[in-house]
Order: sequence, then structure tokens, then C-alpha cells
Amino acid sequence: MRNLRTLQDVVAWRLCIGCGACAAACDYDGITMEHVPEQGFRPRLSRDCGSCSVCLPFCPGYGVAAPGEDEVAPDVADFGPARAIWEGWATDTDVRRRGSSGGVLTALALFAVEAAGFAGVVQTSMDPDDPLRNRTVISRSRAEILSCCGSRYNASSPVEGLRRLRQADGTYLFIGKPCDAAAVMEMRRALPWVNERVGLVAAFFCAGTPTPEGTRRLVERLGGDPDEVEELHYRGRGWPGEFRFRSKSGENRWTRLSYEESWSFLTSFRPLRCRLCPDGTGQAADLVCADAWHRFDSGAPDGGRSLVLARSEAGEDFVRAAWRAGRLTLEKSDRPSVSAAQPSLLDRRRDLWGRLAALRCLGIPTPRYEGFGLRRSWRQLPWRRRVRVFLGTLRRALLRTWWRPSRVFAKAGSTGPPRL
Repeated sequence: MRNLRTLQDVVAWRLCIGCGACAAACDYDGITMEHVPEQGFRPRLSRDCGSCSVCLPFCPGYGVAAPGEDEVAPDVADFGPARAIWEGWATDTDVRRRGSSGGVLTALALFAVEAAGFAGVVQTSMDPDDPLRNRTVISRSRAEILSCCGSRYNASSPVEGLRRLRQADGTYLFIGKPCDAAAVMEMRRALPWVNERVGLVAAFFCAGTPTPEGTRRLVERLGGDPDEVEELHYRGRGWPGEFRFRSKSGENRWTRLSYEESWSFLTSFRPLRCRLCPDGTGQAADLVCADAWHRFDSGAPDGGRSLVLARSEAGEDFVRAAWRAGRLTLEKSDRPSVSAAQPSLLDRRRDLWGRLAALRCLGIPTPRYEGFGLRRSWRQLPWRRRVRVFLGTLRRALLRTWWRPSRVFAKAGSTGPPRL
């Protein structure tokens, strides 16, 4: 089987998620993140770093290690360590309603800059110049943080934003996907400047990030012109909220689609790396939030409910401080509630060992995953399901030519068109 040896290998074998860790960690500014419409953000390498592998340890497409041993209790292996688990919401009713579920991450971001002494928050926002795209921002005010409310089911590159902190003062809260959080945690351990600047890492449960093409197709399906969209949101303003956009000439009229229908459409545009994710629950982060779907009430007037898992001592202390300050309304929860709220993430994760095995049978490189207990979870599945997952992955890999490397950019430093 082929192995991953360089960053080009990760990109060529469709394992790049576009997080930007490589660009942030490069001491020579040899990597820039560029937006490829069909895929999202991808690294363009300079001519001088073609064989360099210094950034690979931070790349979640190259590998991810769970924060624990492989031989742990099955429930811990599934969702990762948690010092405390709560359910709740942002006490501020406006924040709660704007958020995707209970607005907890937004409330914590506001607490960080308004009361906890953080200099800012590294997070993802809608790009006002191109609403169908995301951009990485460093929010330092209430208005800037509130402008980032709601999920962004599109490609993002938040770890690249750490590059702006090299010469900055103070500490920052980082908010990103589980793969982003894993990259930042590895960087904190290895790079002193990251450890000094990133005071806390927060994440959210994630079922995959659709490519930009998914959003364009969805807008077109609803009769809109993607190039004329002025504002676009995937969720928020209720639980779970709606996919909605308005056009520049639409006289403030919104085109809407239910969350269930929009997410069902977008999931088919998830890239390969998302389909091979071992950790949709942010095991590496200091704290992580998720929809408390087991408490779902579509008629909830003030917004939804969030699950909050504190994974580190720093994460627990931070959540408790925000709770004491009245920023959060919380009640104690437990692991069975997490399982009841997010069963699909567990199902996908239990299939993963079989998917990886099928790809390896075709000589396709796969990321290195350590400490997730994937083989044990796979063995617990009924044999019929194991056969179905294995053969189904083989079929998709052959039909979609995953056995053949792609080329996003013509060559290092070039400006040629991507070959997908």
C-alpha cells in the first residue's frame, strides 16, 4: 500500500480538509491556502517546499491521535474523555436564538473577551464579499462575535488564522471543527508560540463539512443565482433554524428551506476525509458543544439546547466560570444522554475500520489513527453490516476513482487550473 510522505500526498489522495495547519506552522511562508470552488480551501506549496514534511505532524489528513489509550472503556472510546457533561443554553435570549442550538459557544466566546481577559476569538464567519464562502476572522468585540453565530456548513480554514497571532499580544480562544481542534492541540504541544497565544480550544460535534459546490447547487435548486446572493445562513434563528438566503435584488426577501431538507442535500457533498473521520466529537478540544437532539422541541420559542462536554481541567474551569457569571444556564448530564442525542456519529465511527480496510485493499493511502479503538468498535457490529460497509466502500472507491491520485494545482508554485 502507498504511504503518505509529504503534504502533496495528503492533498493528492483527497485527505486534506483545508484546515490551514500547514500554512500556520510553516516558518518560511511557503504555503498559502487558496479556495478551490469544487473542494474548498487547499494548500498551494511554493517551489522550495515540495519535499518538506515538517508540517505533517499537525495535519489531520495525515493522522490524528486520540487523547487516551486504546484500551479504555467503550463509551470513553466512542465519545472521548469528559470531566463534566452538562445540558443547557446561553442565558442571553438573543444569543440563544441566534445560535444553532443553545448558543453556548457564542456565549462562551462573549465571556472570553468581555470578562475572562482573552484578547480575541479565532473563528469562522460568512465572507461578506462572497456569502457562499467562509472566512477566518479574529473577533474582538461583541458585534464581531455575534456576526459569526450559527453553523457554517461549508469549507473553512480556521487554523490558518493562527498565523496572525505570531506577533500578537494576549491569549485567544480558538473555535473550530474537531479536526481543526486536533491540529491546534498538536501545534500547542510542539510550538511554543501557539501554546502562548491559544489559551483554550473549543469545538463542536461535526458530521462532516460539505464542499462549496454543495451550497452552490442548493442555491440553484431553490431557484437562486449563486453569484447574486447577498447573505446566506445555514441555521440559527430557532432550533434548528432554516437554510436561507437573500439575493442582491430580492428586496430583502428570503428564500428558505428546512434544516432537514438542506442538510440531507448537502451531505452528499462531503469530501472523502470527512467520510473517514474517526472523531466527530472533538476529543482533543478543551471543551466541545453539540445539539441536544434527544430534547428537541421544534416549537421552542427561545432557541435550542446544547450539550457541553468539558474535556480538560482548563475547559471545565472556563465553563464553570461562565456559568457562575450568569452567561450560561446549565444542568448536569451524562454519557447516555450524549449517546441518545448523537447516535449517528457513533454509527459512522463504528463503520470506520471497515472503510479504511477496503481502501487499503485498493492500495489507497489512509490517515494514521491512534487510540480510537476502531477495530474493537468494528468487531461489535453484526457481520451483515460489516460486509455491507466493506463492499460498499470498495464500490464507491472504484466508481469515484479514489484509487487514482488527484492534482489540485498543476504543480508547486503554478497557477494552472486544478485537476479533480
